[in-house]
Amino acid sequence: MSEVDAVLTAFLSLAGLDEGEKERWRGLCASAWNDLLAHLREGISPSQQGERLTQGAAAIAYYKYALLEAAQTGSRTDSQYGRV
Repeated sequence: MSEVDAVLTAFLSLAGLDEGEKERWRGLCASAWNDLLAHLREGISPSQQGERLTQGAAAIAYYKYALLEAAQTGSRTDSQYGRV
């Protein structure tokens, strides 16, 4: 299993999505993995940190997913919440 596949599996679990949506979110998870790798301190080996980096990248992917979901639902107005 590649690193991105491991991130994708962890992301699907966090987001409560099923395996059928795996390919839809592969790019998001690959981007999260690459973002994380780009910010590693010098001397940190991804192979030595394995699960920590996988979970970290999955959390980054979930954060991006949540932002996308929020943007798609639109903004709320006062009338939707009611006024106090």
